[in-house]
Amino acid sequence: MNEAQRLWDECAGILRAQVSEPVWLTSFEAARAVSLDGGLLTLAVPSFLAKERIEGRYLSLVRDALTEIGASDIDLAATGDEVEHLLQVIRRHRKGTQHYIPLGTRT
Repeated sequence: MNEAQRLWDECAGILRAQVSEPVWLTSFEAARAVSLDGGLLTLAVPSFLAKERIEGRYLSLVRDALTEIGASDIDLAATGDEVEHLLQVIRRHRKGTQHYIPLGTRT
């Protein structure tokens, strides 16, 4: 196990005890450590929404967890699936047009 994943696993254990099950499942469960470079821990997350939640609403909790494990000098960044985010924007835009066909309904 690399240092990035070790740090994240320790943080995740602390976070899991602090957040509700729905928050854990939607924001943290699928997050994986990608790298630890120059004091920056980068997480890969499955969606733009998870990225926004971790870097926004829950950043202070993550920082507190890092401090608790002795890594207060580490910053955090999350990389979300930008393609999924763009698809969501396109779907919302297309709903207002006559040409919108929801995915999975084509015959």
